[in-house]
Amino acid sequence: MHESSSDEDGIATSDLASTLKRVRGKITIIKQKRVLKSKTRAKSMVRDLDTMTNDLKSKGLAVDREKLAQRVKNRRTIGSLEEAQDKKAKDQLGISDDSDDDDEDVEVDKQLKMDEGERRGRSGESKLLGKRRRNAGSDDEMMSDDDDS
Repeated sequence: MHESSSDEDGIATSDLASTLKRVRGKITIIKQKRVLKSKTRAKSMVRDLDTMTNDLKSKGLAVDREKLAQRVKNRRTIGSLEEAQDKKAKDQLGISDDSDDDDEDVEVDKQLKMDEGERRGRSGESKLLGKRRRNAGSDDEMMSDDDDS
């Protein structure tokens, strides 16, 4: 009465074995995708100088802390870049850097700026981005629209 190829529910063991094999294959594929995904993620490379030197020393490498500190990249802001540009312009013009007078400040020549802009492919005066100005008559126009209704 006991059949060797089927269970109580009428499922053959060969069908059960093939289904189990497919499920195990899918599980293996999911695990491999997870491993590959973890390897493609970007990891932070920001290190503290002290921890970096300690790690390199623990590996047995001779570390010159001063040379390593020179490789540290500091982000430069727009303000610092403009300061450096003004300083270089003052040096070339022979204006002393110590003076705080605005009279000796590097002047912006609008005509020169326009000519340079045209050579670079810009046309007209540059517009300020991010600043909106309301028209002077916009309130009057809105009030007149409400009255007409």
